[in-house]
Amino acid sequence: MSLQCCRKIHIFGSVASGKTTLAKKLSDSLEIPYYELDNMVWDREPSEDVRRSEIEREEIVQEIIGSDTWIVEGVHVGPWMRNSFREADVILFLDLPYHQRRSRLLSRFLKQKLKLEEVHYRPTLQILRNMFKWNKTFESGQRFTFLYESGVDLDKVVFVKNGKNLNKLIHNLRDAKQRCNGLR
Repeated sequence: MSLQCCRKIHIFGSVASGKTTLAKKLSDSLEIPYYELDNMVWDREPSEDVRRSEIEREEIVQEIIGSDTWIVEGVHVGPWMRNSFREADVILFLDLPYHQRRSRLLSRFLKQKLKLEEVHYRPTLQILRNMFKWNKTFESGQRFTFLYESGVDLDKVVFVKNGKNLNKLIHNLRDAKQRCNGLR
């Protein structure tokens, strides 16, 4: 896939694949705002997170993708996400090895418990168990289900299988943005 005028980026991958980290790097490098899908799914209340309805989520997504530039990151799929996949200039599919994601989950949990890493939820053992379960579910089939269910244009998808190519990808996206800005 050729990276041309990538102003609308959707980052997809399992829990602990590096979606948020990449979104932050791209946001800083490309000067494009990023949005976490988890914060669209959950209304973050001080006492507890409240799950938003699919209609509420879709309204939030529509407002974001209606803008000229955006980076959306998350593992969520479903009808409320179709327009994001459709409107994206590029879809970055972070497909890191299962064992690496498992290791990151444990490391992240420890950092969150020690308050060394910011988190939007309360890190509990139940959440950690759920994340291990979600990671396994993703590995055993969900990873490609989104391509089929969301009607993703495969020409837009860039598969990232390891961290070595991320810096090159960021550089290529920055170059694409400069080319695109020159066309305006």
